[in-house]
Amino acid sequence: MMSQLSRRHLLGMGGLATAAAAGALAGCDNSQAAGPNGGGGGGTGKIKWWDQYLPKEELNKRMFAKFHEQGGPEVEHTVYNPNKQGKALQLAKQSHQMPDVFTLAGLQTSGAALHDAGWFAPLSSEDEIRKSFPEGTLIDGMHVFDGRLYSFPLTTFRNYVTLPWGSKPLLDKAGIEVTDGPQSLDDFRAKVRQAQDRTGKPGLILPLAFAPRMGNFVHELAQGAGFPGMGGAELATGEFHFHHDTYLDAIDWLMSFQKDKLLLSASTGLDARQGRARWAAGAGVWFMDGSFCAGVCQSDFPQMMDNLAVTQMPTPDGKEPVLTSGPGGGALWVSESSAHVEDCGTLLAMFASKDYMVGQAEAMDAGPFDLSAVPESRAHPTFKSCCTWFENCAFLGPSPVARTLEINKVTAKHKKVKPDLGTIVQGAFSGDVTDVRAALKKLSDDEERAREKAIKDAGVKLDGSAWAFPDWKRGEDYVTKTG
Repeated sequence: MMSQLSRRHLLGMGGLATAAAAGALAGCDNSQAAGPNGGGGGGTGKIKWWDQYLPKEELNKRMFAKFHEQGGPEVEHTVYNPNKQGKALQLAKQSHQMPDVFTLAGLQTSGAALHDAGWFAPLSSEDEIRKSFPEGTLIDGMHVFDGRLYSFPLTTFRNYVTLPWGSKPLLDKAGIEVTDGPQSLDDFRAKVRQAQDRTGKPGLILPLAFAPRMGNFVHELAQGAGFPGMGGAELATGEFHFHHDTYLDAIDWLMSFQKDKLLLSASTGLDARQGRARWAAGAGVWFMDGSFCAGVCQSDFPQMMDNLAVTQMPTPDGKEPVLTSGPGGGALWVSESSAHVEDCGTLLAMFASKDYMVGQAEAMDAGPFDLSAVPESRAHPTFKSCCTWFENCAFLGPSPVARTLEINKVTAKHKKVKPDLGTIVQGAFSGDVTDVRAALKKLSDDEERAREKAIKDAGVKLDGSAWAFPDWKRGEDYVTKTG
């Protein structure tokens, strides 16, 4: 059964969403017609569906087949590399060839901004979908707009992606025993060195070509080191503080593997999928990845399933990490140009079911929205360990949008700051960024200025205090104070 959280509790929770704007996306022409040049499966009568959920590909195919057996259209399913899907969606929007159903992978903008730009249609089966979620889970300004439901979360907010995955045969050769307990940054670095020294293989592979993932690693390592906020912003004040020592230390720690020659040199050209494939082929001992590593291996590298090992995210003091994140945003969206809006709503209702959540646990992508589906599932032990860590270590933070809907107007106007955190990390590894602290300070200042301008451009009566939550406490789910 899903956790029964009250509406008051959930509406007071959520993530301090990283400010990003639709930019050119929001400015795209929204007048495309359904049919051959628009949605509706490109005129084939099929539903076109784009996502990045490689571990769930077979699960999704089963759902599509069941839907078709019940009288629905066939589904033409494309699984994208998450590092490339955003560009594909932009091109599809500009050329009036949007898929009927899609995720927002790679767009780096909010569902609210894209809603305001006219990208989405509301879900036709919203009453049925709402029954699948505890009251208050579906949040105004995130999943619901103008009283209509547009999307819903598939995965749990209790999650993080900075997990060291190891290859058991190489770890055994190196004499390294993997345990479920916490570990320090120094402990893990010593394991990487020992693994390389004793196997002759590079100790670690990082997906350096995937800037957003590298940014996620730094955000999470900083939180594990005590950063008092999320997304680069301190929650007590709402101010951006990317130049906090925990961020600088996180980048230094990641770079130490390169400086100590423990990193696969080809990492600079590898995104997450390429890096994972090289690791599964034995090119390195450790690979940093999310819980979905188990699911991808199950589908693409079955030979790894008996060889998987995973450890907790390391922290400076070797204690369990404490992470804060927001509620899951909308996962699947229906295009406003689709010729199959009614059918898409019926299909998406199947993805909100308990059966699908159990299937998600066994597909081993990110943890399902309802983590209680995991323990009794047939998921691999490593995935179950990850979900246990998530339940113990990941907490729900305050949501500016849940408190003030006008935040979305600001987000829609907030221009993307470049270079962002992930790009700065890439620059540090390549040597293009020589003063990391200065680059992070500039990022903080640029984000503050971008938000101030967005507030002005949105024409709302807000200031920085709209993003401040002085009553937030690290290591606790945030609950709005009432009365």
